[in-house]
Amino acid sequence: MKKTRLLVLLSGVLVLGAAGPGPAVVEVGGNAGPPGAQSGVVESRLKQGSRLRNPLKTQFPRQKLDAMASRFGGRIGFYARNLTDGAEYSWNGEQRFPPASVIKLPVMIELYRQAAAGSLDLDAKEPLPQDVSTHGSGVLKRREGPVALTLREYCRLMMVHSDNMATDLVMRKVGLEAVNRLLGELGLENTRASMDLGRWHYLIVGLRDAPISRENDARILEQMRAGKYDDGLGYSDSPDNNVCGPRDIGSLLASLYRGELANRQDTDEMLDLMRASTHKRTIAKYVKERIRVANKYGGSRRIAADSGIVELPGGPVVIAAFALAKDPSDRSGREILARMARLIVAAVDPHTVKPIPHSSR
Repeated sequence: MKKTRLLVLLSGVLVLGAAGPGPAVVEVGGNAGPPGAQSGVVESRLKQGSRLRNPLKTQFPRQKLDAMASRFGGRIGFYARNLTDGAEYSWNGEQRFPPASVIKLPVMIELYRQAAAGSLDLDAKEPLPQDVSTHGSGVLKRREGPVALTLREYCRLMMVHSDNMATDLVMRKVGLEAVNRLLGELGLENTRASMDLGRWHYLIVGLRDAPISRENDARILEQMRAGKYDDGLGYSDSPDNNVCGPRDIGSLLASLYRGELANRQDTDEMLDLMRASTHKRTIAKYVKERIRVANKYGGSRRIAADSGIVELPGGPVVIAAFALAKDPSDRSGREILARMARLIVAAVDPHTVKPIPHSSR
């Protein structure tokens, strides 16, 4: 009997089959949809893809990524996951890195979890204590007179402007023990919050045990101007320091995006804070402006870091990126992380990345 071929078009998936024995040939095509497509549409496509016999995973350019990471004069930690098909890339993903302000990610999540449990009120006003260091990034240090804001506003300043004074207040309210307990419950053993940002800045200039005060804040600046740094604990991978594991942070972001760590409203609010981050010069540097990137960056002297979710039309990609330079004058780490992120995003959707300017090659 002559075999007949069947042609079925289902929602952009073309299935060619034969009436009788023999494998089906599957070609996936069609428009992935506009940027910022609703999560329900993405989930529908994920389910549809899972029914295919051999869905293809993203092929990340591992050789190029490895070569780029290995050229850095220091240590790179990088982890990426396409949440649509599960494809992963990792370079030192299981190691610990000093993260600077990326440690604020689990602090934010614990704050919202405690608020949802009724342990604290995000809309209650809290006075900013005088023994919070003014050093580092932020806007509160420029305000004169007493400051009293809601916890929600302190969190916004922490995530959008990376305000360290706001961060230290939030850390005190939730408790670092609670943050680390959450990380432990999630199995994220390479990430720990061991000190607030003020104490960390004192530590890296050799004022580890000095009380936090305006006078000692001035001493920090004097030490930095004189180039007097302590490259010990504050730049180490010791769990006594603030540390992040790239795979840990990638997993944390994936769980956040999927709504596994908070209710839908709180999840959306946290992601919106990250989308509004004022720093888009690392994992978002070579991503076209129409693509949303929800991220939290960090950096201080030898440290460059950024972690976030690149919300591509076909689904989100998580990237956690860290660089620790050997030479304090080496600032190439951030550009290397940006180019590695570009390779990751281009492998998923080449139409969403910017070209690298010729002068930067």
